[in-house]
Amino acid sequence: MDSRSNPVDVLKIKPIESIVLRNPGGRIWTALPDILAIDARFDISQIIIFQHSDCGTSYLDESLIVKKFGESVKPDDSENVKIRDDVIKYKVHNGEQSVRDDLALLKKQTYLRKELIDTAVGLYMDTHTGLIKRV
Repeated sequence: MDSRSNPVDVLKIKPIESIVLRNPGGRIWTALPDILAIDARFDISQIIIFQHSDCGTSYLDESLIVKKFGESVKPDDSENVKIRDDVIKYKVHNGEQSVRDDLALLKKQTYLRKELIDTAVGLYMDTHTGLIKRV
């Protein structure tokens, strides 16, 4: 989503060589259903989790998310409470640790092919220097 870190540009890949799923924070949680669907049709060869420094979601915190949900989510509204809690857990960006967390979450997905999970790579880019680090 951030123009400073478009994977196609930064990693110098051709659009025909890859399928790029972008979302706020670059977190894998919301991409998992899409990965499953795309893999069912096209047999994905590798997942690359690509995140960057100074991400807008690094400025999110639990209090902002709870405030945005406000009083509309009642404690007994389990479905919306879960969504709120998942946003807190999976959308708040914590630098390289978020990449590690996403790789760990990916490894728990029993519905994805083992070889796809085993070959997953996490990359973290410093938007100030342009340096990319494998995490």
